[in-house]
Amino acid sequence: YLNARKIPQVITDRLDILIENADPSDIIRYNRLTSCRNNLIGGTTWQINDQGYRVFPRGESLATLKREDRWAVMLQEDGFYEIDLTNAHFAILAFLIQGANMIDLLNQGSIWPQLLQYIGKDSSFKDSLKECIYSMLYGSGEDMQKILLIQNPLLRQELKDLKIKLGKVEKTVRSSEERSKLMIEKHALTRRLKEESTQEDKDLYTKLTSHPAIKELLEGSKLFGEQISEKGSFKDAYGIEHSTKDFKGIGKI
Repeated sequence: YLNARKIPQVITDRLDILIENADPSDIIRYNRLTSCRNNLIGGTTWQINDQGYRVFPRGESLATLKREDRWAVMLQEDGFYEIDLTNAHFAILAFLIQGANMIDLLNQGSIWPQLLQYIGKDSSFKDSLKECIYSMLYGSGEDMQKILLIQNPLLRQELKDLKIKLGKVEKTVRSSEERSKLMIEKHALTRRLKEESTQEDKDLYTKLTSHPAIKELLEGSKLFGEQISEKGSFKDAYGIEHSTKDFKGIGKI
C-alpha cells in the first residue's frame, strides 16, 4: 500500500500544483486530486468487502487518478514506469489456487477472445463479460453475475448509467442523501433486471460457467475466501500478515 513514508515529497508537491490550477467547475477531478493528496499524507484508509477477502482503499490513490494526472506527478525521470499486466486479476487468483485450467487458459494468450468465442459472442460484449468475470473473482452473488450478462442493450445501458451516477456521487458527496436515493434506485433496478432476464440470458450464464477455467475460478474464489475467513488473516503484497479483524468496517494500516 502507499503512504507518505513511501512517496517522495515531490509527488505531493506536484499534486498541490494540480489542485491549485484545477478547473473549479470540475468538482469530481478536484475532489479526486485532493483526496489522493490527503491520503498520501495521512495514510491510506482501507476497507474489506462483505465476503471478507478483498481489501481495497477508501477514497482516492495514485492508482485511481486519471492517467494524465497520474503522469503529471509521477515522471519517468523520477524512476516511475507504467506496466499493464495482462489479465492481472484472473492471473493472481490462478496463481493463488494453482488452478490448472485457469493457467492453461492464460497460457493461450488474452482470456477475453477465447471466452467470447466459447459463449458465442463478439468483441462488443467484452465489457459485459469482463464485469461478470471480475464479479466472480471478488465474490459477488450469482444473481449479480447473471445480471451483468443480460444481453438487452437498453437494460445494460440503464445499469451502466446508474453506476456512473453512483460513482460521481461517491466522488463528490459521499454518504449523502442523494447517494442513498441512488442506492435504493440501484436495488430496485437490479431486482427488475433479474425479473426481466430471458432464458437466453440464463443459458449464456450456464454456458460461461461450464467452461473448465470458469468452473475452477468460482470454486477457487469461494474456497480461497473461506480459508481466509477460517484462518482469520491474510498476507499483503509485501508478505506482511494482517488480521481480518483489523478490516471490519474501515481501518488504517
